[in-house]
Amino acid sequence: MDYQLLGDISQVEKNIIEIILKLKEDRKQFTFNRILKACKSRLSYSEDEIFFNLQKLYEKNILVEYRQLVKTEILENHNRKLIYHIINENPGIHLSELVQQTDIPLQTCSWHLTILQEFNMIKAIRVKNRYCFANVDISNDDLEIFHLLRNDLNKSVLKEISQNSQITFSNLSKKLDIAPSTLHYHINELKNARLISTSKEGTSQIFKICYEGSVQKLLINSQR
Repeated sequence: MDYQLLGDISQVEKNIIEIILKLKEDRKQFTFNRILKACKSRLSYSEDEIFFNLQKLYEKNILVEYRQLVKTEILENHNRKLIYHIINENPGIHLSELVQQTDIPLQTCSWHLTILQEFNMIKAIRVKNRYCFANVDISNDDLEIFHLLRNDLNKSVLKEISQNSQITFSNLSKKLDIAPSTLHYHINELKNARLISTSKEGTSQIFKICYEGSVQKLLINSQR
């Protein structure tokens, strides 16, 4: 069995997982008490040690209450594995994009997303009345930014500002060939995300990148 997905686990935890999988082979549903009873009869550890390590499996989301699954089995489902890999490659992606890219029905896709979240394999945050998804290692702030950068205009505006130090609003509008009202909207989104700052030089509005190295990294990652 590949335990890599589970991270750092003890030998006792591994032994408990093996017994759970045996219960599944025997077509027996497993609950905390049933697992505890089976482990007490088959393992040489004390009841306290078994109880403690079984609790840890639930705390680590390797087991989830009322789910007849172990985390090692999560990606054995083809559709769930596909959704998981697309999310890892496209942080900030939202449900409608997942449905479009995978051709998996909306309700089925939502079901798999719920499973992946319960086992702490992905995370979701709400941005402007829709949820976007990413790997659990990505911070909420970065996830919101990745979501913004899935919009091509947001990405183009940020890229132009990063490549043209102190570019003005009028030059940016001309360079990207977009209406001032549209540019205002995207500028405000990037300002609210603290990706850019603005200042006045005479009558011109000047834009600068905040945290330049981090922004460049996010731009590169968003293009993968």
